[in-house]
Amino acid sequence: MRSELYRGMFLSVTEDKSNKNFSFSIFGEQFSTRFSIPQFEDLKNRSENAKQLFEDLKGNEINELKKLNHSLLFLFYELVDLLLKNPDLFSSKIQAIENVLVNFHYIIDTIRLHQAREMIIDISKDQIERRKKAIQSIEDSLISSQKSIKDVIEKIKNKK
Repeated sequence: MRSELYRGMFLSVTEDKSNKNFSFSIFGEQFSTRFSIPQFEDLKNRSENAKQLFEDLKGNEINELKKLNHSLLFLFYELVDLLLKNPDLFSSKIQAIENVLVNFHYIIDTIRLHQAREMIIDISKDQIERRKKAIQSIEDSLISSQKSIKDVIEKIKNKK
């Protein structure tokens, strides 16, 4: 009963019957099950100072993530150094770190579709393997049962 109350307060779900999309609201923010790869401009709406730090990905996501990771570590080091020397000037480093994180977030979002596809392939392979093992187990049980039935029939014939 409480869960129904909370569900009504914080979670509402609507279904679009025409194209099987669901949208839902959690704590007043709307979400949709329809997936699309976001554009970098969409992330700019969340962070006003976001600048794209990479040219074009074209399958080079891992290298770009590594570069951004190195940049993030370097900026963090600079931030710590700046906080020791002149704590009043930290805001520019915070903005630079935020920009790197926004770029990181964007690149990770672009590879989620590939990750989901690979995950489904792995799950499907596991299911196929489990089903093959189950079928083999059933076939082994069937052969064993048939052998037992033949043995019983032979014993009955021999007793007559």
